[in-house]
Amino acid sequence: MKRLISSKTIGVIAAAITVVAILAIGCGDNSINSGNESKNLNRFLDVFSKNPGQNNGGKTQYTLTVTISPTEGGTVSRNIERTSYDAGTQVTVTATPKAGYEFLGWSGASNTGEPSVTVKMDGDKTLSAGFKKEGDDRPIYDVYFNANGATGNAPLPARTVSGNSITLPDQASMEKPGYNFAGWNENKNGAGTRYDANSSYTVTHGVTLYAKWLPVYTVTFNINNAMTGNTPEAVTVDSGTTITLPNQINMTRTGYILDGWNTNTGGTGTNYTANSPYAVTGNITLYAKWTIKKYTVTYNGNGTTSGVPQTVVNVDSGTTITLPTMTRTGYGFDGWYENSAGTGTGYTAGSSYTVNGNATLYAKWIVSAPNTPANVSATVSSSSGITVSWSAVSGATEYYVYRSISPSGTYSYVTSTTSTSFTNSGLSSGTTYYYKVSAYNSGGESSQSSYVSATTNLDAPNTPTNVSATASSSSSITVSWSAVSGATEYYVYRSTSSSGTYSYVTSTTSTSFTNTGLSSGTTYYYKVSAYNSGGESSQSSYVSAAIPNTNVTTGTFTDTRNNKTYKTVKIGDQTWMAENLNYQPTSGNSWCYGNNTGNCNTYGRLYDWATAMGISTSYNSNIWNGGDFNQRGVCPAGWHLPSSQEWQSLVDYAGGSSTAGSKLKSQSGWNSYSGISNTDEYGFSALPGGYRYDSDGSFNGASYYGYWWTATGVSSGDAYYRSMNYYYNDYVNVLNSDKSDGFSVRCLQDKR
Repeated sequence: MKRLISSKTIGVIAAAITVVAILAIGCGDNSINSGNESKNLNRFLDVFSKNPGQNNGGKTQYTLTVTISPTEGGTVSRNIERTSYDAGTQVTVTATPKAGYEFLGWSGASNTGEPSVTVKMDGDKTLSAGFKKEGDDRPIYDVYFNANGATGNAPLPARTVSGNSITLPDQASMEKPGYNFAGWNENKNGAGTRYDANSSYTVTHGVTLYAKWLPVYTVTFNINNAMTGNTPEAVTVDSGTTITLPNQINMTRTGYILDGWNTNTGGTGTNYTANSPYAVTGNITLYAKWTIKKYTVTYNGNGTTSGVPQTVVNVDSGTTITLPTMTRTGYGFDGWYENSAGTGTGYTAGSSYTVNGNATLYAKWIVSAPNTPANVSATVSSSSGITVSWSAVSGATEYYVYRSISPSGTYSYVTSTTSTSFTNSGLSSGTTYYYKVSAYNSGGESSQSSYVSATTNLDAPNTPTNVSATASSSSSITVSWSAVSGATEYYVYRSTSSSGTYSYVTSTTSTSFTNTGLSSGTTYYYKVSAYNSGGESSQSSYVSAAIPNTNVTTGTFTDTRNNKTYKTVKIGDQTWMAENLNYQPTSGNSWCYGNNTGNCNTYGRLYDWATAMGISTSYNSNIWNGGDFNQRGVCPAGWHLPSSQEWQSLVDYAGGSSTAGSKLKSQSGWNSYSGISNTDEYGFSALPGGYRYDSDGSFNGASYYGYWWTATGVSSGDAYYRSMNYYYNDYVNVLNSDKSDGFSVRCLQDKR
């Protein structure tokens, strides 16, 4: 008999066939004349969109798929040029060999040697046309089909050249009661290789393929005295199929629980767990196996210190037990409750309790007030703070701290805490404070402890303000600050990096200090603190001053292309423009930040990488093999877009990537972060021109970020750039980005 297929399965098959049909059209399936591919695709999509219901389990249209072997052997045509047809439609398909080929026959939905074959569309069909090239000396083989014990007619033989493929037929009219058709096998008893119907089969010799039949078995379920619930439906499947055994679903039996399925009604046969896999090898009835319910009663002492009883286990439903009693230091026992909070129904110790299910009984305790805290101490923690500590008190949920300014005075409430210590801050320096502590829980508050006392220290002075640093000569810097009340002296600290380590330089009672013997071309950073017997203040924010660099030469350069004059600066052996390039080329891509011309005047233009390089914009997505040395790009004659290595030479000269940023940035135009400042000690005057994202055309980061292209590519889509930003003030980073993004350009003069 034919296998029953669920509507869900049919829906999946329909979706798959739809994909095959679309692929056949899209790939130029020879069943459709190539000149009509677009027309037939539109016709198919129109039919599909108008008849969405025809792709489910109740479909009334079917797909005819036609293949050719070999594909260059010929063409096929249909009397109705479509791929999907109404059920019952008669479709005639004709095979025409190309010059130099002969037609051998059809396989699949019909096996015949006639060039034209008519197929009735009572299901999805597949036809394969076989051709042979003239002069091809490969042998021709016939593939025979044997119904293998089934009624009905086996498909006719199919013929093709050795090495070519045919499409295997489906079940057609063959039937075998008690069996399902499972394809074809080279062995009559099914021990050989199995091939699915409608699959492609490569012919290498004459062969007979036998219909493969799988026996069908039924698994029946018996709920076996269940009081309520429905019997699970019987399952009929092929031999060897693995099914999942049902769970309890809505079956119930008073006093029992489902313990799986058994081959014997009394549960003495083979047992199988619910929801477990079961391999079907024959007809069988499985009986629900019921096991009498057992319940567990668990006693929770809920903080008890003694008398915890054993858990009662495996008690039959309806059993009556006697409830025990327990003790807990500082508490009175108030019975058992099914709620840990001691609410709901309560049971007294010694009373009877009937077990009707798993239960946890919680002891309820009446809390007594805690003892007075012991080992109380007070310790000075700062010039304005005292820490009071004590030992934990059993049963206390929190502690109250009281304070007075005399041992016999009134003690006022300060705070409550669950900790065993409390730091009292905001106190006056040089003052003695007295403390008492009590413990509290729901049973009440304990008496207050004996008092303890501590005296706060003298305050350290405030941090110096109005700190400034000025280069007072070619080798000295003077640091000044305002006097701090109460300070007896001041400490001066110095670093060569704003975020580096500040080392002690000197102490002084004055409000200024001149640091001599400093190096040319170096920026120094200073912090100042104040000191007295109460301690040292925190250090001030840093200030900086630079000793002038004697190896920097400034100048100007006029770009004759637009008569714009740029500042220049020679740093070491490199001469740089001291401004971002502001030239609009006649080709490529460049922008003013925010599409505002005023921003070009301030920050220069933004360019994509290919435009900055002066090459085709196609290299924004392709590898440039022209190198990065002396690449003039968008720069004027005699200047070029610097390579990543040339940028690194500048950064190294300015002290390295972790310190060069503040030395190369303009002293104005940058948003500052935490009060940091730039020295621009070489006159490079880097400005934060922001950037443009190619992905959405947005502009971001002006006055916060400066990004400059290098001539060094990374990949087909990325190139290196140099980055300075407002919060990592000292850093100059080398990064890579999408070549289509818009960044600034600094030109470097060619070396002569």
